[in-house]
Amino acid sequence: MKEGRKTRRCAARVVALGALLLVASQAAWQEPLHAASPSSIFEGEVRASSDRTMRQLYAARNYAPLWSEGSRLSDAAEDVLARLETADADGLDPRDYQVKRLRAAFDDAASSPKDLARAEVQLSRAFLKYARDLRRSRAADMVYVDPALIPTAPSPGTALDRASGVGPKSASMQEALGTHPLYEQLREAYVRWQDRWGDLPQTRISEATPLRAGARGERVEDLRVRLGLPAGDVFDAATTAAVRAFQSGHGLTATGIADAATIDILNSGARSFAAKLRLNLERARALPTAANRYVLVDAAAQRLWMYQDGRPVDSMKVIVGRVTEPTPMLAAYIRSAVLNPYWNVPPDLVQTRVAPKVLSQGLNHLRAERYQVLSDWSDNAKPVDAKTIDWRAVARGEVEVPMRQLPGPKNSMGNMKFMFPNQFGVYLHDTPDKRLFGAADRKQSAGCVRLEDARRLGRWLFGRVPSTKSNAPEQSVPLKSPVPVYITYLTVAPTPDGIALRDDIYGRDGEGGTRLAGRR
Repeated sequence: MKEGRKTRRCAARVVALGALLLVASQAAWQEPLHAASPSSIFEGEVRASSDRTMRQLYAARNYAPLWSEGSRLSDAAEDVLARLETADADGLDPRDYQVKRLRAAFDDAASSPKDLARAEVQLSRAFLKYARDLRRSRAADMVYVDPALIPTAPSPGTALDRASGVGPKSASMQEALGTHPLYEQLREAYVRWQDRWGDLPQTRISEATPLRAGARGERVEDLRVRLGLPAGDVFDAATTAAVRAFQSGHGLTATGIADAATIDILNSGARSFAAKLRLNLERARALPTAANRYVLVDAAAQRLWMYQDGRPVDSMKVIVGRVTEPTPMLAAYIRSAVLNPYWNVPPDLVQTRVAPKVLSQGLNHLRAERYQVLSDWSDNAKPVDAKTIDWRAVARGEVEVPMRQLPGPKNSMGNMKFMFPNQFGVYLHDTPDKRLFGAADRKQSAGCVRLEDARRLGRWLFGRVPSTKSNAPEQSVPLKSPVPVYITYLTVAPTPDGIALRDDIYGRDGEGGTRLAGRR
C-alpha cells in the first residue's frame, strides 16, 4: 500500500516536471519568433526614415548596411569621413557635413541596430550632399561647347555603391564622385601640403642674398621660425632639410638654399598658396570625365596629352596663344581632320605684317607667300585682283581685306588641322615652323594650338595618318567616333613627387583668386 502511494507520488512529480519542461521548451522556441533580429530592426528604422530617397536607396539594396561591418565602421566609411573632413580642399566647408557628429553616431550605435540605421542614413545623406556640392561649386572659366561634356555627379545609387563597395582607394572615390584623375591627384597633393605647411607661423624674412648652410643671423632665425624649427640663428643641417622639403612641397627645385624664389613663396604666406592651389583644383574639377579616350591640352604647361582609360599614353609640346590672344579653356569634340588647309589670315596681321611688305616689296610678296585676296569671308568667296586694293589704306587700318594663304610648305596651318567647331575659332593644327618648339616660352599663336607632331596625333585619333586621294585644298576626313578635346590652364599641377608650379602666363590666377575669395 505504501509502495503504491510512493509510486503515485513519484509519477505525479514526473508529470509535473514534464509539464514544466514542456512549457519551458515552448517558451524557448517561441522567443525567437517574437524577438526582432538586428537586420529587421535596421530595416524597420530605415523604413521609418522621413527621407524618401534614403528609403528607396536602401530598399534597392535589401536594407543591407553600407558603412558598417558588425559593430565597426568599414574602411570605405572611414575613407568617406576622411574625405568630408578635408572638404576645404574642394572649396567647401567641412562643417556642412557634421563629421564629428557622424563619428559619434556610429560610436553610440555599436550595440544598437536602430541607432546604427540612423547613423547609416546620416552618413549616406552627408556623402550625397557633398557629391552635389562638389558640382555646384564649379567656378572655372571652362566653356562647354558640347553640352554633353558638362560634368555631372553620378546618380545617388551609383555614388553610394561605388563609395561603399569598391574600397578606400582614391580611384574608387574618383569613380563615386565622377571627378577627373588630375583633380584627385591635385587634391591629394593639397591635403598633404595643408597637413605639412598650412599652419606654420607666418614670419616675414627680409629679402637680400640667398641663405645657405653655415649662414647665421636674424634672417636665419626668422627662416627657422617660418619653417617650424626650434629657435636658433644657425643655418644647420636641419634647416637645409626643412628648406629642401618646403621647396619640394611648393613646386620648386629642392636645392636646400633659400633663394629669392623660395623666400618669395615663404613671405607670400600659406593662405596665398592655398588659394592658388584651390583655384587650380576648380579648373581640374571642371574637366569632363565621361570619355575613356580624349585629348588634353594645358595652355599653362604648353603641352598636349593623349589619354586612354584614365591615363596619359602620349604627349607632345604645343604652341599656345600670345598674352594678347590667349588660348581659351574649353571642352569640345574633335570631329574631323582637314588636309591641305587654307589659312585665313587675321585682319590685324594683314594690316601689320602683309600690307607693309606689299608696300616695300610689291605684289610679288603675295605670290611668294601664296596669299590670296578674297571678296568676303563666305564659303562662296571669289578671288580678288590684288592690284585693285589700296594697300596704304590697309596698312593704316582704314580698309579691311579678307585674305587666305593657299596650301603649301609655307602655309601656317601646315599639312593638317583638327576641327572642333567652337565660338572662339580655335583648333589644333600643324605648323611649318618647327624651330619654335625648341623654346621654353611657346606663346606664339593667335589662340590656336600648334602641334609639335600633327601626324602622330592624327595616327592616334584615326588609327592611321589621315589621308585622301585628292591634293585639293580643304579635304575633310571625318572621325568615325568624335574624340573629346579639353583645353585647360593649370598653374599648379600634380606630379609623381608632389606638385609643379607654372607661370601664370595669362594673368588668370589673380582674377580667379579674387573670385574665390569673394565666394568664401
